[in-house]
Amino acid sequence: MSYPGVPQVAPPRKPGILGIVLGIVLPVVGLIAGSAIIAGSAGGTISGLASANEFQSDGTANHVNLVAGKATGIWMIDPTADVPCQVTDPTGAQVSLVTPSASQNVNNYGLYVSFTPPVSGTYTVTCTGASYPWGSVVDPYKVAPLLSTGRLTGGIVAGILIIVILFLGGIALLIVTIIRRSNWDSKYRAQATAMYPVYPPTYPPHPPQ
Repeated sequence: MSYPGVPQVAPPRKPGILGIVLGIVLPVVGLIAGSAIIAGSAGGTISGLASANEFQSDGTANHVNLVAGKATGIWMIDPTADVPCQVTDPTGAQVSLVTPSASQNVNNYGLYVSFTPPVSGTYTVTCTGASYPWGSVVDPYKVAPLLSTGRLTGGIVAGILIIVILFLGGIALLIVTIIRRSNWDSKYRAQATAMYPVYPPTYPPHPPQ
């Protein structure tokens, strides 16, 4: 109710739609960013395996440059095949090979055996074909770094956290903004209409015909 001589106070500004926009955008950004972090956590092995030369297990001695202490694997198309392999370091000493306790598969290759280079330099890798009653089978293989378990786990956890946080934050912002706008409508819509009424347009009378 308005009283003569009492100035009318304008209602507060209606909450904008920025919160609604951000509430929709944040979950999408979280999904993209989280997925990128998860994918990037295995990026070193994926890129290393993709760029590594492919060799044939035909008994040929192949040479690769490796860094000391960096866990490396021999990756095969068929990691279940019985393919004898040996690795020698730059001095000619044989390097111990370890059979993985769990399977690791990247870009159609599976981890066959792994080893850790004791020194940096050129290593010689030789694999012979798997023997079967009907003969030997030559399997392609590559020499590339192993998946970093700590990096992979950390990347997955960080990616999931970002997805969840931005999703929940966006939903909460969206709900709060909608509620604030709804409350403004129910509380101030009538006051705003009374203070700033919209009148129908008036036209001058038509001259007599």
